[in-house]
Amino acid sequence: MGRVFDQKFSFNSLLHRLDHDPMKNLDVASEARSGVFHTDYNPTDEYQITRSEFISESKLTIPGASFLKFYANVRNEHRSGEYQARTLSKCSSCHVVAKSRPIDNNNRDYQLGGNVTLGKAVFDYSYTKREYRENEAAPTHTYLLTLHPEKVIPVFDSRIQYDAKDGALPFNVIPDTDKQTHLIKANVSLSDSSVITAHYVNSNVKNAFTSLSTASNSFAGGFSTRIGKRGLFNARFRQISIKNDSVFIDT
Repeated sequence: MGRVFDQKFSFNSLLHRLDHDPMKNLDVASEARSGVFHTDYNPTDEYQITRSEFISESKLTIPGASFLKFYANVRNEHRSGEYQARTLSKCSSCHVVAKSRPIDNNNRDYQLGGNVTLGKAVFDYSYTKREYRENEAAPTHTYLLTLHPEKVIPVFDSRIQYDAKDGALPFNVIPDTDKQTHLIKANVSLSDSSVITAHYVNSNVKNAFTSLSTASNSFAGGFSTRIGKRGLFNARFRQISIKNDSVFIDT
């Protein structure tokens, strides 16, 4: 639009067919009660995931200031379908269980940014907000009682976190997450054969299921130059720091 505003849309969709593991190789005969066995609660289900992605990219150039550009991008990835989820009981022999796990999730990115060109230097800043949401509930399973495989007595209660006494428990949980990212990039051409690059990334990820978060900072830089007609010299630097909430699990 008049070399001022540029808009680009794209959409793609893919059907991903998945295998169904019959798990018959897990049935192990044993004279004791310690043999492995399995249960497939959905033996006839066929698994597949439909993935689609929509992307919108908008660019704005300021009239009379072509060295300054702004952009806004939106990306939405949607996945729906079913796959095979597994879990297992311990101690009363290994019981491996498979259930159909429906999913219906969206991964959305919203990005705002801009870049400026000053002589032979280009600077770019962007802010991205990512939201991941799962709309289907996790499957549940009631695990076997914690019993000695031969003596059939509860001698392992102090070593196992859960069993049938806890009732139906969720497994294969997919947590909702929120992520915010700040990105600064710089590219400076010192000459036709020498360039300096640098970028800084600050991100924060929060797990909405546990309310735990992780913050990270990353800085990277590089210098590249030609030496004569056949030589090339590169130097690279990268530093990352990660801070996350402490986790305590009471067993």
